[in-house]
Amino acid sequence: MTKKPSTVPYPALEALIGDGGQVTLGAVGPVRNAAIASMPTGVMAGLVRRKDETLPQILQRLDAALVQSVVENRIIREFDL
Repeated sequence: MTKKPSTVPYPALEALIGDGGQVTLGAVGPVRNAAIASMPTGVMAGLVRRKDETLPQILQRLDAALVQSVVENRIIREFDL
């Protein structure tokens, strides 16, 4: 039996939201283009949108950063939160 690939484009973000987490996109303090994944207990990942980066691309990077945060048990951040 072969495993079917996930049809969800951002599985870690989907799981985060399903567990009561939140994804924030937009201005955060002095950062005009941020993407943040957090749980009620705190931020797990915070990224700055790169020049010419599309919305799907930053969401893909945030999804990967969220996985890295869980695996490494640390906050992944590109700016001070």
